[in-house]
Amino acid sequence: MEGVLLYVSILAIIYTAFISIGKRSFKADEIAYRVMLLIIAIELLVMWMFSTSYIKMTPHLMRVNSPFIFLFAPSFFFYVFTRLYGIEKFRTYDALHLAPAILIFASLIPFYVLSAEGKLDLYAKWLNGSRVDSFPTELIYSIQQHIYAMAIVTALVLKWKKADKLVVFMAASFILIWGISFIRNFLEIGNSSMFVWLYFISFLPLLILFELGFQHDRRKKYATSGIQGSKIEAIALQANDLIIREELFKNPRLILNDVANKLGVHHNYVSQAINSLYGRKFKDIVNSMRVKEAKKLLADESLNHLTLEAIAEMAGFNSVSNFNASFKKNARETPSEFKKRIQS
Repeated sequence: MEGVLLYVSILAIIYTAFISIGKRSFKADEIAYRVMLLIIAIELLVMWMFSTSYIKMTPHLMRVNSPFIFLFAPSFFFYVFTRLYGIEKFRTYDALHLAPAILIFASLIPFYVLSAEGKLDLYAKWLNGSRVDSFPTELIYSIQQHIYAMAIVTALVLKWKKADKLVVFMAASFILIWGISFIRNFLEIGNSSMFVWLYFISFLPLLILFELGFQHDRRKKYATSGIQGSKIEAIALQANDLIIREELFKNPRLILNDVANKLGVHHNYVSQAINSLYGRKFKDIVNSMRVKEAKKLLADESLNHLTLEAIAEMAGFNSVSNFNASFKKNARETPSEFKKRIQS
């Protein structure tokens, strides 16, 4: 059993590194997916350390995993939610989901600053059945699991038509994990956490195989989609014309699905057509349109009273930082430099 725990933990770490190598940026669902994998790896590794008593040799590592446990449910939720709703980036208020983990970390600071002897002494008391922590960690964890289980089910039901096999698999996995914990705790039978992590031992290899198969099917779908030649060009041109004609680029929340729905075409086809014809991603093309609009606004002397933040908002950017970065990338100069040069 100990060998299996260590093997699956290392497998999770290696797989996370493998799918992250060479990527310069990650979408919200990709970040959530990697966080989930790392939490599984950490938890199984800690289980291995306790089951082999190796933790006695490294008492400073005791309970370092506790705050991460409270990121597990949010990582599942954000993976499912961002995939279903086409959200590519986290928003500022999403940081509220970190609150339970931060709260648990703060409550454990007195334990973290203990000496190795002090931690080992508490560990011995814990093995003898004594309660060594008065903070309601288990209650908070249980409440959190119930909330996210309901949130995941709600998101899946509302966006069922947009759910692919991998999203359904992930949602079903979390519901199963939550169900095991809930039933075992409700019936007060055995150790529910042990059943959850036993499930993970089989879940992780299954997840890897499932995702690899999903990616293969996706690539095969693109290869056999049949939108080639004139069809690719037509879809790309229609998408480009629609965004400009209806000024969709001025919407800071615009996503590929919005354009695809207006065209009545699957978003995969629109993405493939744009990439094939223009050699650029949808986001880059939309940002170039926003930069072009911003140039018009900056060149208009009647708008000199407006701040850069106001110009950015009018052009469709969701932040000044994103505005500056996109402008510099497309125009090779900052908005301020462009305004100064064009008006002089």
